[in-house]
Amino acid sequence: MLKVGLGELGLSLVQNKVVNDSKNGDSSILINSDRVIINSKTGHTIIAGSEGVALTSINRVNIDADDSVTIYGENGIYLGVPNKGAQPEGVDPKTGLPVGAAGNAAAFLAAGKKLKSAPSPDVPYEPVVLGLKLINWLDDLCVVIKNMQILTNTGLATPREDAQWDLIALQERLKELVSSYVYVDGYSHDKMDYNAIKKPPTEEELKPRKTSIDVNANFTISATQFDQTAQPSGANAEKPGFSESNNAPTPEIK
Repeated sequence: MLKVGLGELGLSLVQNKVVNDSKNGDSSILINSDRVIINSKTGHTIIAGSEGVALTSINRVNIDADDSVTIYGENGIYLGVPNKGAQPEGVDPKTGLPVGAAGNAAAFLAAGKKLKSAPSPDVPYEPVVLGLKLINWLDDLCVVIKNMQILTNTGLATPREDAQWDLIALQERLKELVSSYVYVDGYSHDKMDYNAIKKPPTEEELKPRKTSIDVNANFTISATQFDQTAQPSGANAEKPGFSESNNAPTPEIK
């Protein structure tokens, strides 16, 4: 067990002497005991290394503080080891897209057939979402949908009252999305490109457009001249509005 732990730290045991494998056998200090406690009564405890510092255990590592814990990395902070665990069932390890019952990855990637609901391929690391900025964006989205006006042939339309109520309820639930305990760097490291956004529409462009409905209802009725002197006859002669003539053909509608 001792040799395995040393190997993970880049050390090895040579003739009962712990040496550093990465420094051509330079000497090292090994503290080995059933229990080790390093404590500073009044100041700080600092563990530093010119190449790195490793905290490792065959069970678990706990970092605890009565005040707060800050983790800082000059070039970034990475959580987890990419692809450390097994791939979930039904996912293509090459593309990260669903396969089998969930869909065929090749179909998603085919030209002109990529679905908008298809997940993006797996990458070694993905960025962390900034909670407050996400909530602000979602809140603005709800406001836009509630107040949007849709141009139809009959004028402007707005979402129904029940849909607006649902959006208000969604806005109230936004507070559930963020933690009040865990925080990350809140500065945006990539800014939006305002030049990529077109100018907002003018009031003239927002006016309802005039619409017209062209209905072609032209028709002709031939043989409308009836012999008014002829007496009605037949089984329907006594019914109101009935008129027939022996010398007038049936009207034809074209």
